[in-house]
Amino acid sequence: MIFLRSQVAVYTKTSNSKSCCYLFSSSYRFSKPDMPEETNLQSPQGSTPSPFKSLTGAVISATLATGLYSFTNMVAHKLASAPLQTTNTLANRLSTLVRTLLLAIGTGATMIFAVIAVGLVLLAIKQVFTTIFSKSQA
Repeated sequence: MIFLRSQVAVYTKTSNSKSCCYLFSSSYRFSKPDMPEETNLQSPQGSTPSPFKSLTGAVISATLATGLYSFTNMVAHKLASAPLQTTNTLANRLSTLVRTLLLAIGTGATMIFAVIAVGLVLLAIKQVFTTIFSKSQA
């Protein structure tokens, strides 16, 4: 049980220049709901990873990585071919910062999706070898 008490004091001036204080007080009581500390979650049936699921995820991830690579490459060429038209030092530094951040975000997202695709392909290969060797030993 948690108790919370609050008090608010309000000062006002009356017409004859005297101050008056009003005190408002309230208290609240909170109780913790009856819930178990840990809930036992059941895993969904039939959710074992298969090589087909891994390869499908790898294809999707590789497609996204290829698209992001093309987009980042296009942006890099556009930014390189369009020089700045200002002589202000601050504007040059800010535009360089924005260009660098744009390319860094695009390259980072490309690498993340590429690494995920490679990892999923390796997982599919591991799953295939595991199923082959577990059947041959049985």
